[in-house]
Amino acid sequence: MTKAKILTVHLSSDDLNAVIEKIRKLNTNAGPFDHVLLLGDFDPQFENICMTGTPPIVSLSSTRALQAGTKKDYMTSQNLFGIRKLTDKLQVGYIILDNNELVDAKESILSVFNEAHQRIDILVTTAWSVSCAEKNPNILGNGVIDEIVKKVKPRYHFATGDAKSFIEFEPFAWPDGKYATRFINLPTYQSKSKWAYAFNIGTDESASEELPRNLIENPYLINPSRKRLLETDHETDGTTTGPKKPKTVLPTDCHFCFTNPNVEDHMFVSISDHAYLTTAKGPLSVPRGDMDFSGHCLLIPIEHIPKLNMGQEKFLKSESVKELNSYEKSIVNMNYKKFDMSSAVFEIHSDRSIHFHKQLIPVPKYLIMKFHDALQRQVHLNNERYKSNAKLDFKTFNSQDDSEYLDIVNDQKQNYLKFTVYETSGSVPTIYISTIQPEDRVDLQFGRRVVAFLLRLPKRVNWSSSACKQSKEQEEEEVRKFQKGYSDFDIANKAE
Repeated sequence: MTKAKILTVHLSSDDLNAVIEKIRKLNTNAGPFDHVLLLGDFDPQFENICMTGTPPIVSLSSTRALQAGTKKDYMTSQNLFGIRKLTDKLQVGYIILDNNELVDAKESILSVFNEAHQRIDILVTTAWSVSCAEKNPNILGNGVIDEIVKKVKPRYHFATGDAKSFIEFEPFAWPDGKYATRFINLPTYQSKSKWAYAFNIGTDESASEELPRNLIENPYLINPSRKRLLETDHETDGTTTGPKKPKTVLPTDCHFCFTNPNVEDHMFVSISDHAYLTTAKGPLSVPRGDMDFSGHCLLIPIEHIPKLNMGQEKFLKSESVKELNSYEKSIVNMNYKKFDMSSAVFEIHSDRSIHFHKQLIPVPKYLIMKFHDALQRQVHLNNERYKSNAKLDFKTFNSQDDSEYLDIVNDQKQNYLKFTVYETSGSVPTIYISTIQPEDRVDLQFGRRVVAFLLRLPKRVNWSSSACKQSKEQEEEEVRKFQKGYSDFDIANKAE
């Protein structure tokens, strides 16, 4: 099989002269290359640079300097998406648009790629697909890229969505078995990561290639219904929320009830008359700065109840709710006043839950302003990737006295997911709430996914992962450190 040797590099406008010199050296030492693909944000009109000693260069720039700048221009511009045919019949598809532009230009992009009668050998995109972004919680994928990849099945897919990290997936095959796709995220020259990628690729369009042995499951062909959409969770009593009627869990079998002889009371931090505070099993957050413990905790009513608005008269004004709110405020005060941390609270109100609880996680102040973006990223993944999940649509409230907010939380028949975000201990919290239907499937890990993305801790989404697991001794040490930090704020101590 005849092969071409390709070099792909990612640079910015400030790097162009330096990178061209690097290309010359690479061409001498590792080449010669048949083509060089230049990716990044630079002026593609670089004729003033001496190209002596470089192989043929294909510029796939994302600069908007030469565009008129209107939506119509980039929806029709062949400079920002299209297909290029190289001299050896290789075809390079490119979509140099960000996530918002992709949505606007979707029909135009699909029209161009629907007309491709020859396979696309190399696909270059700014954005990641949703299927690939599923493996990287720091990236927000775009469904338009999924549609293109599934249509053209490129042999190499280069993305530049993460400008700082070199990421390469193991190859995955398609049902026809002719060849595999390799996905590579290429960071910029200034990232100090691997910014150049060389490879050989066959140029015979009709020939198949031998599939590599290290194939992984094709992320574009995974049926979401086969995945564990609703991972079991210690904090949810090991049950899932779905269309099937949940099994009845008695207080004697509930992880959170004192009448359960196996309740893990070594994790209790504070107990009041109607509610209590415990550290989290497999905590999401990690010690930071002066906080020498994770700080991830659960606020739990002693009463065995699935949600707070279960139809009990005046329950929302009951002592249980008052103590839960007091615990919440005290933890927020500790996080901010003692450790200079903001706070995020997550809770699920559902008829299908077993024992209501809130999860509270400390967040560094410099990250809390990015909470909205982190939430929207996970909503997009939930709604686009997992079609059988409840479709989430969060409304934002800046007051607990808002009439629309009160209508939701006071409705006994209403189920919802809720985040409460405290930037400081004295500021009014921002509330994000999404209603759900009783029959909806809910990802019980959704709250952890949002905060894990916010904290940049992708390996700590699942409480039972090796990254999160703690021995009993470690859990006991976590409680001791938590109680020491919390002693001046503990509502149970003040009650005494």
